[in-house]
Amino acid sequence: MDSGPIYPTTPGNGHIVRELRPAIPGAFGAQLTPGFYPSPPTEDSILREYLRVLIKRKWIVITSVVLIFGVVLIATLRSTPIYD
Repeated sequence: MDSGPIYPTTPGNGHIVRELRPAIPGAFGAQLTPGFYPSPPTEDSILREYLRVLIKRKWIVITSVVLIFGVVLIATLRSTPIYD
C-alpha cells in the first residue's frame, strides 16, 4: 500500500525531515505534529493482566497448589528414610 509521496521539510534548526503525506485526506491519516509520528496508545502493564487472570481463576490456582502439595507430602511421608 502506498501512503503517498515523501516530501522533505526543513524545520527551524536546519535539519531535513522526511514527512509522509497521506494519500487520503482527512483525520484518519492526520499527524499530530508535522514530521513526527504520534505516540502509541498507552497499554496496561502485562503484570497487571497476569494478576487479573490469576484472580479470575483463583480457585483453579488454589486447588492446583493444594493438590501438588498434598501429593508431594504423601510421597515424602511414604518414602523410606535414609540416614547417612
